[in-house]
Amino acid sequence: MTKHVALSAIFDFLSEQTLEKVQFNKFEYTVSESAAAIHLDGIADSFSTIALQSDQFGASKVLKDIIFSNIVIDSETGRVTFSVSA
Repeated sequence: MTKHVALSAIFDFLSEQTLEKVQFNKFEYTVSESAAAIHLDGIADSFSTIALQSDQFGASKVLKDIIFSNIVIDSETGRVTFSVSA
């Protein structure tokens, strides 16, 4: 018998916890016997917005081992791209 994993809870969480000036444009979700993991790629208006988003995710009890990485200024738009894993 296979186990069904409902993703609606993580989408609800992201909807509630993502700041207005942050946009996620890639979502990956993996499940193993021992854990689940998400990877998000996003874009924000500034470094400080990414720092605030990190604080927002860190304050919740939903995600563990949150890592923001690949933080780069887009030379064309001036916006900041980044990745998040948890």
